[in-house]
Amino acid sequence: MRKTKQSRKQLAIDRFKSKLPQSTLLLSKVIKDGKSALDATINKVGKTFVEFLMEAEREMVVGPPYHPIDSETRRWARQNGSVFIGDGKMKVSVPRIRRSDKEVPLSIYNRLHSSHDFSEEMLSLSLRGLSAGRYDETVQDLGSYFGISRSSCSRKLVEATTGKLKEFRERNLGNIEPFAIFLDGIRRGKAVFIVGVCVDTSGNKKFLGFWEGSTENSDVCNMLLQDIERRGLSLHPTILFVTDGGSGICKSLRDRFGKSLFHQRCTIHKKRNIENHLPKHLRREAAARLDQALGCISYSEAKKELKKVLKWLEDVHVSAAASLEEGFDELITVQKLGIPKSLRKSLHTTNVIDSSFASVRRSEKNIQRYRSGRMTQRWLASVLLHCETRFQRVFGYREIPKVMSNIKKVVNQLAAKKKVA
Repeated sequence: MRKTKQSRKQLAIDRFKSKLPQSTLLLSKVIKDGKSALDATINKVGKTFVEFLMEAEREMVVGPPYHPIDSETRRWARQNGSVFIGDGKMKVSVPRIRRSDKEVPLSIYNRLHSSHDFSEEMLSLSLRGLSAGRYDETVQDLGSYFGISRSSCSRKLVEATTGKLKEFRERNLGNIEPFAIFLDGIRRGKAVFIVGVCVDTSGNKKFLGFWEGSTENSDVCNMLLQDIERRGLSLHPTILFVTDGGSGICKSLRDRFGKSLFHQRCTIHKKRNIENHLPKHLRREAAARLDQALGCISYSEAKKELKKVLKWLEDVHVSAAASLEEGFDELITVQKLGIPKSLRKSLHTTNVIDSSFASVRRSEKNIQRYRSGRMTQRWLASVLLHCETRFQRVFGYREIPKVMSNIKKVVNQLAAKKKVA
């Protein structure tokens, strides 16, 4: 019996090998046609291998021919079917199983027949810059494929992005312990989306959500914060907020937290704003002076140097000085909280969120126009979740517990002053 089983397994393997293209024929095709011939051969091998796996599963369930595992389960011919292999759909011959006059599904076929993984593959390709209209150009051996028309690809992308939007807007945030929250806006078509990113106490980054509006105003920011709280995230006074200085976002945060707000303005945005006011021959010197002031370790030194920059700007350009004076203290919040230099690199700018916006623009480069606000939201949610998979811990994350204790001390001191007053 053991020899019989071994021989049948060997026969199945030989049968699989016999269906593979001959090596000499494959070599000549690849030499002649290059990669297209190789891709077409790989597709045929994939089809043969899937049919081999389904036959192997049937034998595992039913048993070898003429030696069934039980009398009620038996082989039952074949039928035509289709599976999704890689980034395409392919016809296969599906072996059948009957048990007590009922069909027994093959788990391998059910998994490969599902369009969910194919939709995810389509979305992944699109996020890497492939448009649905050009998808058929990437598929080789079109005679073996079907269901890859422009309209079917679009439907699959709608299916995948709809699922991503639902996941993004409904996921629970109650298990996150926030350390810092970055808020910034991105324009998509005629709409503006305010997006939130959280850095937790372990240094991990995660998108909290977004809210759509016509401008980056305080009402839109309030709605985003309310949505974040609704899904379980606790917004408390010990959180450090990092923004680019947009008036709407700043107003929303001040209205909510008042004087207890810990707010760090993006130093890169502020430097850029100041340089835009200055004539070209003064920009390099202004940038050097600002870098020296903002690079100070202690809060007192940073404030002293920043005042020197302000005085210099008042002498050379009043408008540039006014730009620095607006949000002066918020530029050195990281020094005020005693955040170490290693961790400060991740917190004194909005680069955490700006880099994700760059990925949004790259991934959507083949979208000619947004047909609706729903389409805009679907794609934004999909790209943000895609970016989130590549997030790494912020540099200097081991210092976060120490910084959290410093922030709590400052909060307690402010609370004590209020009581005395």
